[in-house]
Amino acid sequence: MRNIHATLAAIILVLLLCVAVLQWGRVTAVYQWFPLSDQEEQRFPTMGTDLTEQPGTPLKISLLENDSVDSKAAIENLRYALQYAKIPFQTIKEEDLSSLEPSPHHILIVAGEHARGWPYQVIESFVNRGGRLMVALRYGGVRQEWNDLVGIDNSNGFLLSPQKGLTFEKTLFPGYPNLSSDHTLFSHSLLDITLKEEADLYLAVNDHPVMWTYDYGKGKVGYWNTTITKDKGTRGLLLQSLSLLPPAFVMHQAGIKISYLDDFPSPIKDGMVEDMEYGEFVKDVWWKSMQELQDAYELVYTGALIGTYEKRQRLGAEELIELREFPMVYYGRQILNAGGELAMHGYNHQPLVVKEDEIPVDEDHKYVPWKRKSIMKKKLEQTEELFHHYFPEKEFQSYVPPSNILGPTGLDALVESLPSVNVVASLYYGVEGGESFIQEFEFDRKYPELYHFPRTASGHGDTEEDFFLMTDAMANLGVFSHFIHPDDRTDADRAKGRDWDEMREDLDAMYSFLSTHFPYLEGLTQQQAREKLVTYQQSTIDVRYGEDAITISGEHMLDPSIALVRLQAGKHLETGEFAFGKVEGMGESSNLYIVTLRQPSVTLRIKEDGS
Repeated sequence: MRNIHATLAAIILVLLLCVAVLQWGRVTAVYQWFPLSDQEEQRFPTMGTDLTEQPGTPLKISLLENDSVDSKAAIENLRYALQYAKIPFQTIKEEDLSSLEPSPHHILIVAGEHARGWPYQVIESFVNRGGRLMVALRYGGVRQEWNDLVGIDNSNGFLLSPQKGLTFEKTLFPGYPNLSSDHTLFSHSLLDITLKEEADLYLAVNDHPVMWTYDYGKGKVGYWNTTITKDKGTRGLLLQSLSLLPPAFVMHQAGIKISYLDDFPSPIKDGMVEDMEYGEFVKDVWWKSMQELQDAYELVYTGALIGTYEKRQRLGAEELIELREFPMVYYGRQILNAGGELAMHGYNHQPLVVKEDEIPVDEDHKYVPWKRKSIMKKKLEQTEELFHHYFPEKEFQSYVPPSNILGPTGLDALVESLPSVNVVASLYYGVEGGESFIQEFEFDRKYPELYHFPRTASGHGDTEEDFFLMTDAMANLGVFSHFIHPDDRTDADRAKGRDWDEMREDLDAMYSFLSTHFPYLEGLTQQQAREKLVTYQQSTIDVRYGEDAITISGEHMLDPSIALVRLQAGKHLETGEFAFGKVEGMGESSNLYIVTLRQPSVTLRIKEDGS
């Protein structure tokens, strides 16, 4: 009997000790016994060769702008498009036109109003003798001989009302949807024209020609009868339209796919969704869907975490640590153990803006401006304490501005309080000078180590306009950077009347679309994408064109590298696996190819159709 009592006492003692240990350790202490799994560091090797003795003729692009605002905007768009595609260009003045050498591999680009100042005879001679001309923004009020040069049969001046939408009469690049007149993405100012019968029409709006090509003499002309070429959302279209003019055209791609989970890990909100508690929905429905998509489409997640949804700054680091234990440990660990990244989204969801920044923030947001920079810095540092408590071996390197709003004072506070941050990820598309922080893919001018890496897509493949802009970024730089939120289902504007099954189906369709059209995209974290894109942008790539071959060579170019190659009708590349890499046809565009380069100098043989 005495042994039985002793055994029971021992069992009770062990149980009490276990409870005490669990009560003391809680989730946090137990987590610290199990460090994060080791992740192999992602590196992007480069390759190179001697560029001094490559055969063939380089492509030459000459940009001519005039003093009109529209002309400058269109030409600036083209500069970025060419830079992103690793295509060299030169900016010229009108007095340089007479010295241009006409060639099938020389494209002169002009744009815009005040075209009366262009020397017609010089430009006509350039095209007639074999040069290529792109009119990148429609002109008006010039002589009929100009119309004859560009393929316009008859012009009745400008249409009185702007036109909405865009229709593809011929495939220019795979993935672009047609936009009906109900879509407001583009508003065209057009010439009321009819085309010559020989013109080759690619784009139209409401039966009005928008973009076409026209053979003239030994040369070729491309014409944009619109002002939408000022919009950033047409850079891919502009680049692809240029590729129609020479006999062959090579464009390079970064090949990056980033998947952001914005506001995640985040505090768990109160409320019900789809007949369950919000926290239960996120854990058992939404997060399970994210993991399934991750496996199906080789995604790597970057979570953008916040400390609190409160507008006030009353919580200190210790309170944040205590309150955010479950999302940090449960979701944060899973993201990191799967090779992902956690980015800083903010102490709370109030943008880093003070009144003195004079950012025109929409009053509907009901945001509260910060009083001064010192408070911003303190709260950012406290959020970093929250992060370091649960992941002491990690540090913040990427920052996502709440609601994509960031003022100059906030940027200073970010850099001063979190010197490890080297990426700001806001928006690529948007209105300059508005509330949103609009970026290019480039280093900051004030802080040379800080890289701007904007996001190009959001949501669940919600509209045709979303697919259009997503595709346009792919048609230029080959970067897809996308974000969704765990609470999209609870937001009427983002859910758009759909339940989660419908939203999940649309998200699946979006990733399927990307995999089908752009199989070369590599799933990366934000930091990995920064390294890859900077390596890509700092490489030197040389392309030379011959009658029956293209030679692509490079120094410090990515290994492997991705190039898109377009050939004129009647020509083709042999597809398949080769010693230098791989050549694939690009969807419905029969004369467009995806070339994966695994050697630093490659010669592609151009063949006649039928051979």
